[in-house]
Amino acid sequence: MAPMTSELGRAEVVLEAADGESEPETLSFTFYAPLEAGGRAMVRAAGRETIMGVDAAKVDEIFADIDALRPDPVEELTEDSQ
Repeated sequence: MAPMTSELGRAEVVLEAADGESEPETLSFTFYAPLEAGGRAMVRAAGRETIMGVDAAKVDEIFADIDALRPDPVEELTEDSQ
């Protein structure tokens, strides 16, 4: 099923492998505008044939401040900090 509305944005989540050695897995999500005002936005996850409905206000929050979703950088331990 192809969405009938415009694309709002795309997001990718990279999951590191549990063993720390294998290639990380990337999940891609594409968000589409609701069909009507006040409706739910559509989201398609790569590799899935179905489309899900999500709260359109939450989609706006995600893309309004995408940097807020990034994890804080991990500080490397040095001999001085141990």
